[in-house]
Amino acid sequence: MLSIPFSRLKNHSLTLICSIIPVDESQILDHLKNKKLFKRLIKEKLSNIYEERTIKHTNDFICLLKLTGPRLLSGSHDGRIKLWDLNTGIEVRGVGGHSNFVRCIIKLNNKNIASCGDDNKIKIWEFKTGNLLNTFTGHSDYIFTIIKLNNNLIASGSADKTIKLWDLILGTCHKTINLGKSVRAIIKLSNSKIASCGDKEIIIWDITSGERTKELKGHSNGIKCLANINDNEIVSGSCDKTIKLWDLTTSECLKTLTSHRNYVNCINKIGTNLIASGSEDATVKIFDLVTGECFKSLSHKSPINDVIRISKTQIAAAGSYDYSITIWDILDVLINMK
Repeated sequence: MLSIPFSRLKNHSLTLICSIIPVDESQILDHLKNKKLFKRLIKEKLSNIYEERTIKHTNDFICLLKLTGPRLLSGSHDGRIKLWDLNTGIEVRGVGGHSNFVRCIIKLNNKNIASCGDDNKIKIWEFKTGNLLNTFTGHSDYIFTIIKLNNNLIASGSADKTIKLWDLILGTCHKTINLGKSVRAIIKLSNSKIASCGDKEIIIWDITSGERTKELKGHSNGIKCLANINDNEIVSGSCDKTIKLWDLTTSECLKTLTSHRNYVNCINKIGTNLIASGSEDATVKIFDLVTGECFKSLSHKSPINDVIRISKTQIAAAGSYDYSITIWDILDVLINMK
């Protein structure tokens, strides 16, 4: 089986998980029908690429962002953001503009990224040079999440119980939506709607009016993460140890996935009807949303903070509290789905 940690990068005092397989996706798809040939192809491609390496942060790891090419950004409890070359495992650059935890990093365009954290600030960076371009202030507590709405607007969710919309050109707060509850995650649903969570329910918002339009209820404990599946479905992960698949039209819960044994900290879509989730139970699980089946459970030494897809061949990366990033290959899951 190919579902093993290929490398462990340490030099964040945290652990980073990532890898790139330079295989053309058309080759992968062409060979999926012939499992023996497919596995031989992958073995040949991997044989001279991977070697164990470690990279250290100075504190716990929190978030990852895959950039184009063999590059990965990571954020940590030490307030630093680091850029990694995935081919070599070498740190290319590190910046330390945050004075507390870095909770989230997003790509704005081909030049700039945005980050947020427990210093209550949002920072805009040029990632090629590491230059700090702007700092947005206005939240009065930790900022857990930021998302891009369009080329001019981003949204942030905070422990101060608000969502703020920010004008990237003017560098000012465009609108504040008061929820009365801490905001742990936000996702964009359309040009005018977003979904947020933090308590036991998911709230759908019209960002033009600032009004809530819908509530999705069913979790028995706080919701920590959200992810888009398609135009009409989203998933949520909760402290009740479950993942739920939701229909946005009917507001109904379509499926409840119960394989995790502790809080679900993160979810990401990694393929058609395929998600990866990370938990306080120190596992990454791969689920088929059509059947609700857990195809693969990947064990780690400590709780998982983030899990992402880092290539077209659906390689996933996960980071955790043990100061490392571990790289797992999930191609065997793709084979078994065919």
